[in-house]
Amino acid sequence: MKKLLLIVFLYSNFINAQQLAVDNTSKVTIENGASINISGLKLAPSSTYDITGEITISKSETPVTTSNGTSIDRVYNSSTAINNFSGEITFFYEDSELNNTSANEADLKLEVKETPSGLWTPYTGTINQTLNSISFTFSSINFNSITAVDDGATLSIQDLETVFGKVSIYPNPTTSLLKIDSDKNLTFELYDLMGKQILKTKNHTINLTHSPNAVYLLKVNNEDLKISKSYKIVKE
Repeated sequence: MKKLLLIVFLYSNFINAQQLAVDNTSKVTIENGASINISGLKLAPSSTYDITGEITISKSETPVTTSNGTSIDRVYNSSTAINNFSGEITFFYEDSELNNTSANEADLKLEVKETPSGLWTPYTGTINQTLNSISFTFSSINFNSITAVDDGATLSIQDLETVFGKVSIYPNPTTSLLKIDSDKNLTFELYDLMGKQILKTKNHTINLTHSPNAVYLLKVNNEDLKISKSYKIVKE
């Protein structure tokens, strides 16, 4: 397919492109409050964001398959990493793209191949079954591929327990304090299920006493390896 060279400044609320290709002398600027939709992948940054060349973002209909699972038949790939993106990413899909893996729409998770680790990381986003979309708001992320999988599947491509190191999180569910045991250099980010960051800390004890009873996502970052794992935390 012939590449679409898009060299624009985005002042409108929304713009569509079948494929985004930027050369090394150009950039795409997405202003705060604006968004870009690349054939069903919508990027809406929380502040003005530049996509700089040389980079191509395109959609593939070939699912990602590993020994641990298979994605739906829609995968977005970027030729170079999209770095330090903060804001909402919305992934649109067709019902037909769920069929091959018998994915349950209500249980979809967003899977993001983060860089530089090369690991697929699941995110529990907001699903809109009317619009056929799943959205998640990131505080900051580096990635070069994104897709969606059923909740029962995972696209992990290496043994995180070996690479990441053992992490013990307890008690879970918790009514007050959440404790994390590890001998690695870790930081912790806690999110609600809408993707809003609640805290970021290096403290291995997190006080949830005054937090509402709910399900949260704890992102554990290995600062030395620059990789992360996510855990579901229940406050009751």
